Amino acid sequence: MTKKYKNKEKGFTLIELMVATSIFSMVMLASLGALFTLLGASKNSRATHTAIDNVNFALESMTRSIRMGSKYYCTEVGNTPPTNFGNGNDCSGGGTAISFFPQGEKKTPTTYMLVDGTIKKYIGKKDNGVQVISDAVNVEDLSFYVTGAKDSNKQPSVFIRLKGVVSVKKEKEIPFLIQTFINQLNY
Repeated sequence: MTKKYKNKEKGFTLIELMVATSIFSMVMLASLGALFTLLGASKNSRATHTAIDNVNFALESMTRSIRMGSKYYCTEVGNTPPTNFGNGNDCSGGGTAISFFPQGEKKTPTTYMLVDGTIKKYIGKKDNGVQVISDAVNVEDLSFYVTGAKDSNKQPSVFIRLKGVVSVKKEKEIPFLIQTFINQLNY
């Protein structure tokens, strides 16, 4: 009889197996929840990083174009680029648009300006404009400060101030403020 009783003590009872399985299930659910949270945060971080990189690229592209241009014309305009450029125009108080002639070009001006929370690039006077930043970026302020555009004895310079907000999935807004200074290259 003792032998039979000892054999019954080997193994786990049904209750022990149910408790172990339920503990294992709870740990796995908590781990999966944490994993999905980390994946979502990583995705938002990548989207924010991509939008900020887009802003930096757009500003760098503008800087390169303006540096190589000539006859800077800075103005405070509405939603259309200026049509009369003259020999240049300073705006030490800040303007919302800058027009210039790209390197080697004498007839077709390029204009960068703020239109409805985005930066647009216009080539020529009748162009509809091309958006140069992504839709995830809302530009609140784009200011151009131009000096030396009227004076042929000075090297023209442009100071750009760009302020806005990057929105990731319309949930989280990350503000930014970027400034850069440009001197015209004499070619």
